[in-house]
Amino acid sequence: DRRTDVYQTGVLAYETVTGEPPYEANRPIDLRESVLEGNIEPPSAVADIPPVLDQVILDAMAVDPADRYETAALFRNALNDALAELRSTTS
Repeated sequence: DRRTDVYQTGVLAYETVTGEPPYEANRPIDLRESVLEGNIEPPSAVADIPPVLDQVILDAMAVDPADRYETAALFRNALNDALAELRSTTS
């Protein structure tokens, strides 16, 4: 369903802010296991980005679709809220 698209957008967001893929593996089966386990370094641990973005991106990439944003619009709103929070704390 559309939460698969949210997941993929979360992966793109992760790669955009970190410059790294969220998972790395030498074999496809290892990659599949990593994805299913959901062991992802928070983006702020990989790159110099504000931790306020971590949970938004990680929620979009949740292993269980029920734990992801239901729509891309909800994901966008969460990103906008995180950015607004970031702007208010740096002003």
